[in-house]
Amino acid sequence: MLGIKDGLILEEIGDSFEAEKLYHDAIEAYKICKNVDALNGSVMQKLSSIYCDEENKNQNKDAAIDCLKIAIELVKGDTNKEQLAITLQQLL
Repeated sequence: MLGIKDGLILEEIGDSFEAEKLYHDAIEAYKICKNVDALNGSVMQKLSSIYCDEENKNQNKDAAIDCLKIAIELVKGDTNKEQLAITLQQLL
């Protein structure tokens, strides 16, 4: 996976891992995607979702909050930003 430089492919790999509940692998794929495509708010939103997921034995509320703050800045559309802000408020 380290050789892949396409953000969309990396995001899809993360999505596949997340669907299989392989949270550690999904987080790694999304982090690599973030490094390749730093303006991808969707990936930050997905990272925050994994960090909050009750089925994830390595939940990390602080990481979720950090990801949401970045996602709010990067996602497009007021509705999306509002939904992220609501989620952020619930975590704080």
